[in-house]
Amino acid sequence: MTPRRTPRPVHEGPRYWSVELESGVHRFRFPSFAAALNLVEEWNKLHAACPEHVVLEDTGWLYHMSPLMAAYAGLCWFHEDVDLSTPAPDARDPSALYGYGAAIVEEFQDRGYTLMEIRQLHAACQEAIWAKLGIVSKAEAKAAFTDGGEESTAPPPASPTPPEQGASTTSQPSAA
Repeated sequence: MTPRRTPRPVHEGPRYWSVELESGVHRFRFPSFAAALNLVEEWNKLHAACPEHVVLEDTGWLYHMSPLMAAYAGLCWFHEDVDLSTPAPDARDPSALYGYGAAIVEEFQDRGYTLMEIRQLHAACQEAIWAKLGIVSKAEAKAAFTDGGEESTAPPPASPTPPEQGASTTSQPSAA
């Protein structure tokens, strides 16, 4: 992480939200739609591979999932005082998310973040992304027609898997 020379302006609106941890307020911004969809799809794959008896609060499983959790936080990162040092991966390459996320985990650890704090940041980012993509998916499904007004034969977009019910955050969406 690199301190910013001048603070980033705090933005309000549906694309922005914040999370408060003991270390302070963290601000985030919705990433590109391609990056967001890749995050959701990779999370769903990883989550589907989770054995049924394992809960997401299981520390061993969280260690395994930490790179993808950090990728969520990293791609949404919009802190006013600190930039991440790791450049964001190509949004069209979902396989790059794991290497990127592993580097973000290292940055977080170097700054003293715990696994549970990374999980809190992830949960807030996942919730915001899922909500935004859910709105887009609903609109696309409702408008299932082409420019010519004919119904589309394309299947409706896949809806993201909702965040876990047990995840709690201090995320507070910005006023629109």
